[in-house]
Amino acid sequence: MLRRDDYLHEAPYQSKAFDMYFRASRCAVLDIETTGLRPYQDQAVLIGFVLPELDADGRPVLHAIQLFAESLEEEAELLREADAIMKTVDCVITFNGRRFDLPFLKTRAKKNHLTIADPYDLDLYQVIRHYSPLPTVLPSLRQKSIEVYMGLSDDRADEIDGGESVRLYYQYLNTREDSLLERILLHNHDDILQLARLLRVIENCDLHRAIFNLGIPAGGLTTAKIKANAHGIAASVKSSLPIGDAVVFPSSDRPYRLTASAKTKEAELEFYPEHPAEGVAVLDAASLLGCGSSGEFEQNFSLARLPGVQSGYLVYAHSGRINYLGINGFLLEFLKTLPPLLHLRR
Repeated sequence: MLRRDDYLHEAPYQSKAFDMYFRASRCAVLDIETTGLRPYQDQAVLIGFVLPELDADGRPVLHAIQLFAESLEEEAELLREADAIMKTVDCVITFNGRRFDLPFLKTRAKKNHLTIADPYDLDLYQVIRHYSPLPTVLPSLRQKSIEVYMGLSDDRADEIDGGESVRLYYQYLNTREDSLLERILLHNHDDILQLARLLRVIENCDLHRAIFNLGIPAGGLTTAKIKANAHGIAASVKSSLPIGDAVVFPSSDRPYRLTASAKTKEAELEFYPEHPAEGVAVLDAASLLGCGSSGEFEQNFSLARLPGVQSGYLVYAHSGRINYLGINGFLLEFLKTLPPLLHLRR
């Protein structure tokens, strides 16, 4: 198996919205090349990562890592090496990774009698497709089309697509020509670096609504599904770590309902609102987060400064409109209080 490392002096993307969810996370770009689209028959042959790091002088760099199977028999080794890297990150940034890259890797790992890490996936394709105006603007939502829209196309040197990469790989297996290897690696190299640069496309998207629907990551916990309406907020939560069975009934100390299962490593949360006016639903965020006063809440939680939050209360629904930013900010903080209740074991 071949490993290739490359370092570029570029700073990783940052923004107020992105950092709200991923500031405390180690994020890596992920993209794979395969022999086809059918994970039960085809194989993974190239896995690329980009990780943000610091060089010896403390300057930010993007560290590109490419793992390449020089034969089909090296797939298990390829997956083990990829798993070792994925275990060091909290989040992967992909382009259609939720439907292709990660399911493909999990299936191939299972076929090789292995397991592979399952970090949170910020799938830019899903964010762009469902939570931006770009589908009505662009001729297609292929990564290269979005690169053109974002003014990044001049940064790409490769001239092939995924289908051509498959053909070149089989040709390489027969000929071992270095020129073929370099074209395959260049294609993946440009894909992962361009994807790292493409993160700023989220400034054209409703990231808060996207995260509300795709899942809020908070340590070892991630929301799987959230429902919010005038009757309350319900959230399903999945744990990547073992948890214990738990039941919490609403009380003055804990004004919410929680049920958790050690078997499924999932929990269900329900929050019950107040209705100070018609069409308005409010949560007592300060009490839910264990604060004895609005002053304590404002001092300890940046949530207090989000739109729709006042005097410790979160207005999360108003006249049928949902405050996705406010709900996400509240759940980010609330999930941090759950590990003791869930007996979360790291």
